[in-house]
Amino acid sequence: MRKVLVTLGVMIGALGPGCGGPDKKVEYDPYAGPAVYPDKRPKLPAPKGYFGYVSDSGSDTITVLDLPGNEVVMQVRVGRDPVAVDGPHHLAVDSAGNVYVALSYPAPLALPGPHASHASSSRFGFVQKLAPDDLHVVGEVQIDPNPGEIVLSADGTKIVVTQFDLARAQNAKLSADDQKATLMVIDPASLVLAGSPTPKSMKVCRAPHGVSFAHDNHTVFVACYADDTLAIVDVTTLAPPKIVTLGCKGPYSAVLSPTGQSVAVGCTDSKDTHVVDTAAPETGNKAFITQGAPYFAAWAADESKLWIPTQVPDALVLVDATTKAVIKQRVFDATTCIKPHEAILAKDGTTLYLVCEGDHVKPSSVLALDPATLDTKSTLAVGVYPDRLALQRRP
Repeated sequence: MRKVLVTLGVMIGALGPGCGGPDKKVEYDPYAGPAVYPDKRPKLPAPKGYFGYVSDSGSDTITVLDLPGNEVVMQVRVGRDPVAVDGPHHLAVDSAGNVYVALSYPAPLALPGPHASHASSSRFGFVQKLAPDDLHVVGEVQIDPNPGEIVLSADGTKIVVTQFDLARAQNAKLSADDQKATLMVIDPASLVLAGSPTPKSMKVCRAPHGVSFAHDNHTVFVACYADDTLAIVDVTTLAPPKIVTLGCKGPYSAVLSPTGQSVAVGCTDSKDTHVVDTAAPETGNKAFITQGAPYFAAWAADESKLWIPTQVPDALVLVDATTKAVIKQRVFDATTCIKPHEAILAKDGTTLYLVCEGDHVKPSSVLALDPATLDTKSTLAVGVYPDRLALQRRP
């Protein structure tokens, strides 16, 4: 409703010589219509079972999958730069559904090598905390350039991020100590939009990448790519790490077994996966040799088997973790899976999910496979260059 008011001063002024009629002051009732700028971000449903979150580092998106329903729920754009590539590289999700993603900005020029695109930047990265309902940003903190992997402790109290800085590791002008990159430790509860505290950090080794938390929630196992070692770090004390020589080249991934008794380290340069006894890591380890470069393997619940994704050739290898015998192998053609990056076994053990990087230009996929036969059960579309699948159970 419109109201018309005439003030006394205006009326008096109107009586003066040469003046026209009184000025009118118009007031309106408060707006009561629909939202002027409605929130159009899609909201996550609450399916029975669990969601899968995929970081699409080449398209600046996170794809959310309803795994029991075998469908894509939504794809949300993430990052800080609306124009350039933010490179969401790996992610983790807590029990409440908060998603933690590492932004790894690419180098200005493409350098040679399988890892150069996310290992040679000079631009600082970020860790962002995204809300459970629609993945809007609720907190962030600046971290060192070239974040490699981001993992969350099982109790949800610590985030660890590695700095996969190959340029630093290969710089002959630096001292041996300066060639080492950092391991950063973040309190998830501290992540806010303004004033997040600087993460705790320590130099750990040259080009650390894959990392897994032990069941004690304070010990981590770090694959040191440029040192050919495994670093064991207490992230509570940040004391100097214990360094274990692996006897392989290019340790890239470190995947803890379900009981925590072993860690599977994929060595991409020597094309073998080493299983290390976490209680006695110095006593040697068991090596599984593959034709292609191994990435993030999946453990069977009883630790009797390993599913190892490999690249060049692009394949998935199922091995007996005790005898080292190859039980089954599937080689993929370019129309099915390019560059298998990570295997994850579903909580109920009935499905094995395989993240396919693709050609880093076009959108790729996550395959749902039969764990025994390795046959495809379904294909789920994701973004460009997916590199990590994180599971989160919903009631």
